[in-house]
Amino acid sequence: MNDEFIIHLEIAGKPYPFYCKRTREDEFNAREAAKQINTQMNSYRKAYTVELDSKDLLAMVAFQLSLADVKKVEEQNVSPVFEKLHKLNQEIEKYLNAQD
Repeated sequence: MNDEFIIHLEIAGKPYPFYCKRTREDEFNAREAAKQINTQMNSYRKAYTVELDSKDLLAMVAFQLSLADVKKVEEQNVSPVFEKLHKLNQEIEKYLNAQD
């Protein structure tokens, strides 16, 4: 049994089929993502005095979303925290061993 179905999304005035898992949450997220793209494109369209074509607007939206993703990944990087904790743990062990 196929656990996906097709929904139709409109992005930049064009219809696109999208394979979606059979959950309301996945369908909702896909529709919200398309809505977010269209909303941001309209914001850019209004912000610029020159006429920009859909490709330029989509490129700007793609860059904005990619930049937000890069920032989110950077925020989720916990490696520096673990390194600091490891160093603190080593210092505590040294101190405790010196007390023996």
